[in-house]
Amino acid sequence: MSDGPRPALPDERERAVTLSQLLRAGGAARPDAIFARIGSNGGEAAAALRVAAIDALADHYCARFRDAGVGEGERIVILGAPEPRALAALVGALRAGLNVVLAPAALDAGAIADAARRCNATALAGPTEFASLRLGERLFEAAAKVDEVSLVALYGEGAAGALALDAPQEEEATPPASPVDPELLTIDVLDAVSVCAPLSQSQAADIARAFLARAGLCPGQAIASMISLGSAAGLVGGAFAPLIGGAHVVWQAPFAALRFVEALDASAPAHLFAPASAVEALGAAGLLTPQRLASLTLVAAAGAKIPAFPHQLDLARVCVLRVGAGADLRLDAFEAPPDAAGGPAAAG
Repeated sequence: MSDGPRPALPDERERAVTLSQLLRAGGAARPDAIFARIGSNGGEAAAALRVAAIDALADHYCARFRDAGVGEGERIVILGAPEPRALAALVGALRAGLNVVLAPAALDAGAIADAARRCNATALAGPTEFASLRLGERLFEAAAKVDEVSLVALYGEGAAGALALDAPQEEEATPPASPVDPELLTIDVLDAVSVCAPLSQSQAADIARAFLARAGLCPGQAIASMISLGSAAGLVGGAFAPLIGGAHVVWQAPFAALRFVEALDASAPAHLFAPASAVEALGAAGLLTPQRLASLTLVAAAGAKIPAFPHQLDLARVCVLRVGAGADLRLDAFEAPPDAAGGPAAAG
């Protein structure tokens, strides 16, 4: 791999700027650190994958992509389900030299096909199933709509397709480094049109480090994210920040609200990434308290107004992650409107 299989020094996470480098360094520095997923139908073993295990799985997926003959520099659409194997598939494809287009797992077959056309993708990948979603069937249906797509790669239980990523390799040696510098792109759906937006991994890492400094995250604390892993903001909160900060990550999955609250309480006080559109409901549910949250990051479009919301949080630990056109990211301090409800003074 371009970032090498060497042992990582403790400060390598500070120098790393790509997900591949961060996963390698995190696995070497904290091999027993655990990532978690919430609300899918998989077993507990997958839910408790350690960082080092995800790094090894990424190498395995890299080798599988190469054995399937996917050419370096080709584009692959990966559905970003909130689970560790999605991160492994993303990093494995990048290590294989593929340009990755990360898409939300909720896209239907027509939207996946449209994204593949607009991004000039030749391959599709994702889980066979996630929660109640039969994503493998969607990927095959999408592939049938796009002549240029020649490969569907699946992982998970019952994966049977053109490429079963979890199938064993004859040789499990670390794949050689790719000479290409692959792109990472995300899908934005604007006015019902899929747009491929390049994501700068160095910018995402910088934003994650700015969040860590502002939120005061300590290694071993939890980052809980309600933002799709198939988005720029979701990658910052659900991958870059926990890998850099040495945090446990809790991903919100579809149909798992109760389990998410239970996981939030078990990880309290956690650092929550949430859509600004949901913050009023979160406050009304009594979730925005210092007993539950150490910090709150609201994700909103550039220029969008943040509504007033009930809370008991220190405003110094509340910030806004703005997402602009082209996956451009900016982390702003939160400024409560004059008539805002809540705040530390409202705790009593």
